[in-house]
Amino acid sequence: MAGRSRAQSEVIGIVLLTAVIVVLVSVAGAIVLSERFEEDDDPLVSVESNATVDRVRIDHTGGDSLAAADVEVVVRDGNDTRRITLSDFDATPGSRFEAGSEWETSVTLDPGQVTLFVVHTPSETVLHEETHVVG
Repeated sequence: MAGRSRAQSEVIGIVLLTAVIVVLVSVAGAIVLSERFEEDDDPLVSVESNATVDRVRIDHTGGDSLAAADVEVVVRDGNDTRRITLSDFDATPGSRFEAGSEWETSVTLDPGQVTLFVVHTPSETVLHEETHVVG
């Protein structure tokens, strides 16, 4: 028994240790990369708006399709701020705010500067902000 070598055990130990290190580095790399390329849940929408003394118009010109009930138009004129959900607009092309849809409603605005914000309420994302001069 004195002539028996234990070199095989050392080689197996080194291979197992190397395998454990490779697995740990792979898992750590996957976690870091998945967090780095994680997509943002905020909607991406291209919107145009127009305001006159008696009408507000919102046009969806491209991007994500959203439920109209989840989109709100905030109208600020002077010291007055009003919130109107798209589903409450007079002219509603459907229940979805999607590319090509045009939304219009009647409002009474004071002459001067009016700022329109289009907001996705679940994510609290401002999709559009524009100031118009009416009157």
